[in-house]
Amino acid sequence: KGSKVSTQYTWTFGVEGSSTPETSQGYSVNTNKTHSFQSTGVHNVTVTATNKQGSATVSMDILVRAAIQSVYVDMPHGAQANKPVQFVTFPESDSDIAETSDLGNVHYIWYFGDETSETARGLTTWDSTVTHVYSTAANYTARVEASNTVSNFFQTYNVVLYGTLRT
Repeated sequence: KGSKVSTQYTWTFGVEGSSTPETSQGYSVNTNKTHSFQSTGVHNVTVTATNKQGSATVSMDILVRAAIQSVYVDMPHGAQANKPVQFVTFPESDSDIAETSDLGNVHYIWYFGDETSETARGLTTWDSTVTHVYSTAANYTARVEASNTVSNFFQTYNVVLYGTLRT
């Protein structure tokens, strides 16, 4: 008869079904199996348990996303009070294993630094472009948090607002 000790487990961690199998014996070794994927995308994970009584196989597709490593924000070097200021975010991942599209859905939480009643708790959005109107000329520290299903990244930026701009 089969047992937890004599059962052999064969794991594959494939990218769309291809990988080198890993085989180990014993239930305790296989209950918390870990694996580090080297690429993003869909990976088919399969485990087959085999003993004297036969075998059973279970398979599951896992979507691996890239972690956000940095966030670049395109914004003006100076802006005018009471006029919209546009911020455009560009989240970046580790370029060795992923493209920016491998980050999946990214959401942003913005704190504009002026502590107005509507933005003191943060502006949450899925849009990579936001605008904000500062009412007073001053120097502000804006902060953005970019998050996806596997990571988040904080970045602060200095925003300079002038009362009047002359060209």
